Amino acid sequence: MTDQASAFASRSVSECSLALKGRKARARDRGEAPHIRFAHRDTNSFRQALNGRVDAYFAANGKTRFADRGFWIEAAVLTAVMLGAYAALLGNAFGDRFGPWGSLVPALVYGLALLVLAMSVAHDAAHAAVTGNGRIDDAIQRAVMGLLGVDGYLWRLRHNGSHHAFPNVNGSDIDIDENPVLRLSPNHPWKPHYRFQHLYAPFAYMLTLWDSIFVNDLKYLFKRDLANMRGIVHPRREHVKFWLFKLLYLTVNLILPLAFVQLPWWQILLGYALVNAAVSLVFVVLLVGTHFSLEADFPAADAAGRLDTSWAAHAVSTALNWSTRSRIAFHLTGGVNCHAAHHLYPRVNHVHYWALTRIAEQTAREHGLTFHEASFTGMIASHFAHLRRLGRGPVPPRNGGWWLRMSMRIPPKLLFGVYRAFY
Repeated sequence: MTDQASAFASRSVSECSLALKGRKARARDRGEAPHIRFAHRDTNSFRQALNGRVDAYFAANGKTRFADRGFWIEAAVLTAVMLGAYAALLGNAFGDRFGPWGSLVPALVYGLALLVLAMSVAHDAAHAAVTGNGRIDDAIQRAVMGLLGVDGYLWRLRHNGSHHAFPNVNGSDIDIDENPVLRLSPNHPWKPHYRFQHLYAPFAYMLTLWDSIFVNDLKYLFKRDLANMRGIVHPRREHVKFWLFKLLYLTVNLILPLAFVQLPWWQILLGYALVNAAVSLVFVVLLVGTHFSLEADFPAADAAGRLDTSWAAHAVSTALNWSTRSRIAFHLTGGVNCHAAHHLYPRVNHVHYWALTRIAEQTAREHGLTFHEASFTGMIASHFAHLRRLGRGPVPPRNGGWWLRMSMRIPPKLLFGVYRAFY
């Protein structure tokens, strides 16, 4: 390895991993509460060994942590599919021949293409892992997320500042906190309605995107405390951008279809609701098991706020990777199926996660860490088994129909036998 390559590799790791040095300063910048800490800097020298191997990967391949040509080709194809489907929808390209279905199918293709674009491009941009230019990455992320209806600024704030800081930790991960519908962590208090959650969860997942667009974004805009983040104050310009992007979303997804699609208004609104529900369900299904599953850990901090692990070991233990050797899954999710690699190196573009997952898996096992992995069906089954387990209350339910009593009495291994079959 040349001196130049070595210097480049070291620079790559220092940029793309979340260094513990300077964490307090970044916490102050984010308004993050400082009370949660990792008790260990490095578990069994895992992080040191992993960074060395990642250094070697970048140096040997002469790559940067940013997007490569394949990334831009994929982004261009997804954008073309999205715009083509939207043009077919507004132009009534298939409506005359197939009626309402001729409009619903292009709308669904548009929604799913936009979702994949958000997972593959906007997600990387939120971590400044596309071009390395903050303004360009910010514009890409805001534009794509804005079309999806979710405010990019608020999403990036809570995703980077909360979820990536302390995944699966009570009071410090907004993805598990403030959820009155589902009990996602064993460290959360139990409520009676949670015993049904494995049954109603799919319906809740159909409403997740709608909830993010019209409810949570508004709540997050005005709340000063979110999970581990305290004293949040948004600049005035962000309030203006918030409403402009909401107007963009409503214009693209409702106003223009109502103006141009040759269908009764109620059919257009029904189609919008169906597409929104489908996109929401697909999004949640692809991601929800990566943290909320039987395999993932849910560590609790001690009285002093310490987690008895290191940051890197925590990133591995709280993630479930699925179908990591499937190119289809990799491209459809933007590498999020390789979830441990993403949490270990969030500022690396997802095109590298295919290789980094192999490196992380081998290194983790050599250092005594469990690298959780499942198939796609195994991940889904594990998630619902997780919901079923957390839904069990201290007293078995006495009321309800025969279907409910049967569901509550069937052991998780039998109810979700597919999990063992496909894991």
